[in-house]
Amino acid sequence: MLFIIFVILLMTFFGIDNSFDFSILYGIALTGIIIAGLAHIVTLTTAVADDAKRKNLGARIIWTILTFLFGFPAGVFYSLFTFKTGKYEERKDNRKNIILVIISIALMLAFAIGTTSFMRIRTNYEYTHFPKFMTTYKNSDGEDVIYDRIGIAYTREEYESFKYYDRDGKAYTPVFDYDVFSNVPEIYGVEDAQSNKEYTEFDMYDFLIDRDGYLLIVPDNEFEYSSLGVVYNSEQNICYDISSVDWTPDGEMIFANGEDLSKITYQDIIAQEEQDSITLRDNDITDFFGFFERSDWEYMPYHCTKNFWAEYFDGSSVSGLKSAELIDITEQGTAYNDESKYYVIANAKCKSSNKSSQYKTLKLKVVFNYDEDYSEWKASEITVLQ
Repeated sequence: MLFIIFVILLMTFFGIDNSFDFSILYGIALTGIIIAGLAHIVTLTTAVADDAKRKNLGARIIWTILTFLFGFPAGVFYSLFTFKTGKYEERKDNRKNIILVIISIALMLAFAIGTTSFMRIRTNYEYTHFPKFMTTYKNSDGEDVIYDRIGIAYTREEYESFKYYDRDGKAYTPVFDYDVFSNVPEIYGVEDAQSNKEYTEFDMYDFLIDRDGYLLIVPDNEFEYSSLGVVYNSEQNICYDISSVDWTPDGEMIFANGEDLSKITYQDIIAQEEQDSITLRDNDITDFFGFFERSDWEYMPYHCTKNFWAEYFDGSSVSGLKSAELIDITEQGTAYNDESKYYVIANAKCKSSNKSSQYKTLKLKVVFNYDEDYSEWKASEITVLQ
């Protein structure tokens, strides 16, 4: 059962790649294989359980569980260890269990053959069809093809010879990197079609397509990626990731995600960067203040440790207080209308700086400032509200 479940999970999660348009027949075939595997386990377990019960075995439950978990190997061991148990006449008349075993073996073979065939057909399909996020066309033979910038058509088998062109007229072919569980071609680099020199991500290069459809091989980090789906640099040049661009038969550049990225301006990118920064800050704030739900300040990162209290309860920041321990948070918000500063109002158990060992509960306002240069929060002040 464990092996069957493992194979079923493998086929379910990796057998049908969402990047491809598989027909409904693939789903039906996968369902049939799963049913055959599960039925094999059920029939074999039933046969072993009935036989063990007929032979009145003390370990009947154990053999049943082992068969259910480990399937056919456990059934074979059961047969070897219990073959001589019981009378021959009883074994000879046990036709029901014999039929169940035969059915179970047939189902096991169907599962094995079906799994092998399914994976082979799937692999062949993925090596002969483009992923559905790529824009394809039909040639005269009815095959899916894609086009390069100058209108040359390529089938899936010819994809490794696909050409990208730079402004100097040089042609480059893609270098692919395939995932372990998928045959989706991911471009890992390009190769000069004349010199066969490779440029890969490992060599710290990025591969971009400019607005005129020409290939750019640029050093890594020379361009920044925007959440709008384009890349740009400080000179306001906008380009596209090599995997996001397709071409029509007429050489018109289009985009794999269906969105017209050519309409995105540098001002759009800057506005989106500002929005992303606000979103990131808000998420950071939410995560940061989530720590205040703990009952001890020492769980807080950065300055919310004992050193934090030593710094702000030294008789100067908050006169007369020596220490404080968080009890709970009653409020949190923005301080001084400054979006970079946030505060919490908390009930804290505070100790006086004099010789008294008694504690009293005070309400404190603790203001924090987010230091973008160091990417951390810092407490800027503490005020006793009561």
